[in-house]
Amino acid sequence: MILVSSIMLAATLTAQPQAFQFHSETVPFQTMAKSAIATQLVHLVSGGSDIIHVVIRLGALQQRGQALSLEHNGFALQHSIGGLSYIAACDPTLLDPSEVLATLNIEEIQPLHPTWKLHGSLADGRIPT
Repeated sequence: MILVSSIMLAATLTAQPQAFQFHSETVPFQTMAKSAIATQLVHLVSGGSDIIHVVIRLGALQQRGQALSLEHNGFALQHSIGGLSYIAACDPTLLDPSEVLATLNIEEIQPLHPTWKLHGSLADGRIPT
């Protein structure tokens, strides 16, 4: 029984994605220091009041209260892209970087690049045939 549990655990751990998979490319995860995450959050706040789509990777499963905290801090999770990674709409007017860093376990956050949503040929400037 212990052997079966060990095999199941190993299979689960190896099944976790190590990259964001988009239509046009695969983007490897980046290990971001808290200072880099803080810089990104401040950049989002200072960029204006328009909703910005970001890719956010969480460090742990979010409990119900943490999901509400995400919404309270301006992040609306819109689409899971595998594991604990999401495309989220960020409302910078609700974002408080110090509160986000203190209450949420974010491992990576970056703006969603428009080319990631395109078919690979279109992202390369070619028309698929």
